Amino acid sequence: MTQSTGRGQGRSARLLAASDGLSSAAILASLLLPPGQRVLRLPQVRRLDVDNLKADLFLPECGPSPGIVLALGALREGRRYELLQKAASSVSSCGFAVLVPELGRLRRLVLGGDAVNDLVHAALVLPGLDGVIDAPVGLIGFSLGGSLALLAAAHPRLQGRVAFVAAMGAYFRLNDMLAAATTEGTLLMPPSQYAIAASLVATLPDPDRELLESALDAGRETPLQAVSRIETGSVGPRARNILALLRNRDPSRIASLTSAIEDLPAMLAALSPESVIDRLTVPIWALHDERDRYVPFSQFEVLRSAAAGRPNWRFLATRVFEHTEPLPPMLNPRRLLGDYLPGLIKLFRFVHGPLATIRDAANRP
Repeated sequence: MTQSTGRGQGRSARLLAASDGLSSAAILASLLLPPGQRVLRLPQVRRLDVDNLKADLFLPECGPSPGIVLALGALREGRRYELLQKAASSVSSCGFAVLVPELGRLRRLVLGGDAVNDLVHAALVLPGLDGVIDAPVGLIGFSLGGSLALLAAAHPRLQGRVAFVAAMGAYFRLNDMLAAATTEGTLLMPPSQYAIAASLVATLPDPDRELLESALDAGRETPLQAVSRIETGSVGPRARNILALLRNRDPSRIASLTSAIEDLPAMLAALSPESVIDRLTVPIWALHDERDRYVPFSQFEVLRSAAAGRPNWRFLATRVFEHTEPLPPMLNPRRLLGDYLPGLIKLFRFVHGPLATIRDAANRP
C-alpha cells in the first residue's frame, strides 16, 4: 500500500515537472513570437477596483488556480502596456491566476512608498478573489517592479504569504541609480533619467513641484537639461537643493547633496532592496541583461555580491533583452550560439523555477 502510494506520488511529481516545463516553453514562445501569432488560449480577464486598487485579473479555464502578481515598472501605459498584457495572458493560460495592478504613481514615472504599499495590498487581496487558490502568491516584477517585488516580499504583512519572487532588470540601490542618472548621463536612457528626476520632484510642495513637473514634461527626452534651465532664485530651498542634485555631474558630491535634502536619504534607503535583503527568505530568481541601459548591469552585480552564500537566490545574466523586452535573434552564428541560445536557456530557467515553486506551494496541505 505504501509503495503504491509512493509510486503514485512519484508519477504525479514527474507529471507536474513535465507540465511546468511545457508551460515554461509555451510562455517563452508566446513572448518571443511576433505579434498576432498565438500559441496559448486567451484567458478570461476581469477589470477590478478593490479598495481603490485598480487591477486586471487574468483567469485560466481550469478552475481555482495559484495566484501570481505581476509588478510593472515605470510605464505611462500602466497595466495596459502591450508586453505586460501579453506576459500576463501567457502565464495565466498555463494555469495561473495573474493579477496586474496599478502601483502608486508609476504611470507618472514617480517611484514612492505608495507603489510598495499597493503591491503588498495586491498580494494580500489576490488569494481571496474568486478563481484563486488561497495559498502564498508569487511576485514577478519587471524593471522598477522587480525592486518593488523584493521590497514587498520582505514586508511584515506578507510574512508567509509569498511563494517566490522573480525580478527582471531590477535595481538594488537607489542611490546608485541616482548617481548613474545624473553623473553618467550617457549611461541611462531618458526614461530612467526622467523617473529619477520625477521621483525627486514629487517630494516638493506646490508651486515648486508644479513648476519642475512642467519643465520635465516639456523635455521628456532630455529631462536633466530641462530642469537645468530653471532659475534657482524662482524656487524655495528644497527645490534649490533638488536642482543642485540633478545638475551635479561629480559622483563624489552625491552623498553631501543628498544629505542636504531633508528625508531624502531615508526615502532612498527605504526604496532600495538593499535595506531588506536580510529579511528575504523566499526563493528568488534575478535576471538581468548585461547591456541594460535603463538599469545598469552593475546593480545586478552588487545584488549578487550582497546575496552571496544565500541558498534561496538564483542569478541569471543574459544578452537577449533590451532591458525587459526580448530582442529578435541575431543572424550572426557567433551571436546566435554565444548569446541568444544560452540566453533562452536562462530565460527558461527564470520562468520554470518560479512556476514549479508556486505549484508546490499551492499543493501543500
